[in-house]
Amino acid sequence: WDGNLADLQCRLGDKPFAMRDDSGDTILHTVVARGHLDCVRWLAGGPCSDLVLSENEDGFTPAAVAAKYGQLDCLKWLVCETPASRELRALGERQPLLHQAARYGQDSCLRWLLSHMTSQNLGVDVQDRHGN
Repeated sequence: WDGNLADLQCRLGDKPFAMRDDSGDTILHTVVARGHLDCVRWLAGGPCSDLVLSENEDGFTPAAVAAKYGQLDCLKWLVCETPASRELRALGERQPLLHQAARYGQDSCLRWLLSHMTSQNLGVDVQDRHGN
Protein backbone atom coordinates (compact mmCIF):
# COMPACT_ATOMS: atom_id res chain seq x y z
CA TRP A 1 0.00 0.00 0.00
CA ASP A 2 1.42 3.34 -1.06
CA GLY A 3 -0.53 5.76 1.14
CA ASN A 4 -3.23 6.58 -1.40
CA LEU A 5 -6.37 7.67 0.48
CA ALA A 6 -8.88 6.31 -2.06
CA ASP A 7 -7.07 2.98 -2.03
CA LEU A 8 -7.16 2.90 1.78
CA GLN A 9 -10.88 3.68 1.83
CA CYS A 10 -11.54 0.90 -0.69
CA ARG A 11 -9.36 -1.66 1.09
CA LEU A 12 -10.87 -1.01 4.50
CA GLY A 13 -14.45 -1.21 3.33
CA ASP A 14 -16.54 -1.97 6.38
CA LYS A 15 -13.80 -3.60 8.46
CA PRO A 16 -13.70 -2.46 12.07
CA PHE A 17 -11.28 0.43 12.39
CA ALA A 18 -10.37 -0.52 15.96
CA MET A 19 -8.57 -3.69 14.83
CA ARG A 20 -4.97 -3.91 16.04
CA ASP A 21 -1.86 -5.62 14.73
CA ASP A 22 0.56 -7.72 16.79
CA SER A 23 2.14 -4.57 18.28
CA GLY A 24 -1.20 -3.12 19.29
CA ASP A 25 -1.11 -0.53 16.53
CA THR A 26 -4.38 0.66 15.03
CA ILE A 27 -4.63 1.74 11.40
CA LEU A 28 -4.17 5.30 12.66
CA HIS A 29 -0.82 4.45 14.29
CA THR A 30 0.29 2.82 11.03
CA VAL A 31 -0.58 5.68 8.67
CA VAL A 32 1.01 8.19 11.06
CA ALA A 33 4.24 6.17 11.22
CA ARG A 34 4.38 6.20 7.42
CA GLY A 35 3.59 9.92 7.22
CA HIS A 36 0.44 9.65 5.10
CA LEU A 37 -1.17 12.94 6.13
CA ASP A 38 -4.26 12.67 3.87
CA CYS A 39 -5.05 9.29 5.42
CA VAL A 40 -4.41 10.62 8.93
CA ARG A 41 -6.82 13.51 8.32
CA TRP A 42 -9.53 11.21 7.01
CA LEU A 43 -9.16 8.57 9.72
CA ALA A 44 -8.68 10.88 12.72
CA GLY A 45 -11.29 13.31 11.47
CA GLY A 46 -13.94 10.64 11.06
CA PRO A 47 -13.94 6.86 11.37
CA CYS A 48 -11.06 6.70 13.85
CA SER A 49 -11.66 9.89 15.82
CA ASP A 50 -12.13 7.79 18.95
CA LEU A 51 -8.66 6.26 18.48
CA VAL A 52 -6.64 9.50 18.53
CA LEU A 53 -5.57 8.95 22.15
CA SER A 54 -5.37 5.15 21.99
CA GLU A 55 -2.07 3.57 22.97
CA ASN A 56 -0.27 0.68 21.32
CA GLU A 57 1.53 -1.97 23.38
CA ASP A 58 4.50 0.36 23.86
CA GLY A 59 2.23 3.08 25.26
CA PHE A 60 2.47 5.27 22.17
CA THR A 61 -0.52 7.20 20.87
CA PRO A 62 -0.64 8.17 17.19
CA ALA A 63 0.79 11.63 18.04
CA ALA A 64 3.62 10.02 20.02
CA VAL A 65 4.31 7.79 17.01
CA ALA A 66 4.51 10.92 14.84
CA ALA A 67 6.99 12.49 17.28
CA LYS A 68 9.03 9.26 17.48
CA TYR A 69 9.36 8.86 13.72
CA GLY A 70 9.71 12.54 12.85
CA GLN A 71 6.42 12.77 10.96
CA LEU A 72 6.14 16.52 11.50
CA ASP A 73 3.11 17.19 9.26
CA CYS A 74 1.14 14.43 10.96
CA LEU A 75 2.22 15.66 14.40
CA LYS A 76 1.17 19.25 13.62
CA TRP A 77 -2.22 18.19 12.34
CA LEU A 78 -2.94 15.85 15.26
CA VAL A 79 -1.92 18.44 17.87
CA CYS A 80 -3.77 21.32 16.20
CA GLU A 81 -6.93 19.50 15.09
CA THR A 82 -7.60 16.67 17.56
CA PRO A 83 -7.58 15.92 21.29
CA ALA A 84 -3.91 14.95 20.89
CA SER A 85 -3.20 18.51 22.04
CA ARG A 86 -3.68 17.11 25.57
CA GLU A 87 -0.42 15.24 25.07
CA LEU A 88 1.55 18.47 25.24
CA ARG A 89 1.39 17.79 28.99
CA ALA A 90 2.10 14.55 30.82
CA LEU A 91 -1.03 12.37 30.99
CA GLY A 92 -0.82 9.65 33.61
CA GLU A 93 1.98 7.31 32.57
CA ARG A 94 2.56 9.01 29.21
CA GLN A 95 5.48 11.28 28.56
CA PRO A 96 4.67 14.61 26.92
CA LEU A 97 5.18 14.79 23.16
CA LEU A 98 8.10 17.13 23.74
CA HIS A 99 9.90 14.35 25.60
CA GLN A 100 9.14 11.82 22.85
CA ALA A 101 10.60 14.06 20.16
CA ALA A 102 13.72 14.72 22.25
CA ARG A 103 14.16 11.07 23.22
CA TYR A 104 14.17 9.93 19.60
CA GLY A 105 16.26 12.81 18.26
CA GLN A 106 13.52 14.29 16.09
CA ASP A 107 14.78 17.86 15.94
CA SER A 108 12.15 19.22 13.55
CA CYS A 109 9.35 17.89 15.75
CA LEU A 110 11.08 19.16 18.88
CA ARG A 111 11.54 22.65 17.43
CA TRP A 112 7.93 22.82 16.26
CA LEU A 113 6.59 21.60 19.61
CA LEU A 114 8.66 24.21 21.47
CA SER A 115 7.44 26.95 19.14
CA HIS A 116 3.83 25.81 19.26
CA MET A 117 3.79 25.48 23.04
CA THR A 118 5.34 28.93 23.42
CA SER A 119 2.79 30.47 21.05
CA GLN A 120 -0.01 28.86 23.08
CA ASN A 121 1.46 30.22 26.34
CA LEU A 122 2.20 26.71 27.55
CA GLY A 123 5.30 26.23 29.63
CA VAL A 124 7.96 24.20 27.90
CA ASP A 125 9.55 23.01 31.14
CA VAL A 126 7.16 20.07 31.44
CA GLN A 127 7.97 17.06 33.57
CA ASP A 128 6.74 13.50 33.44
CA ARG A 129 5.82 11.52 36.54
CA HIS A 130 9.50 10.61 37.04
CA GLY A 131 10.60 14.25 37.11
CA ASN A 132 12.25 14.11 33.69
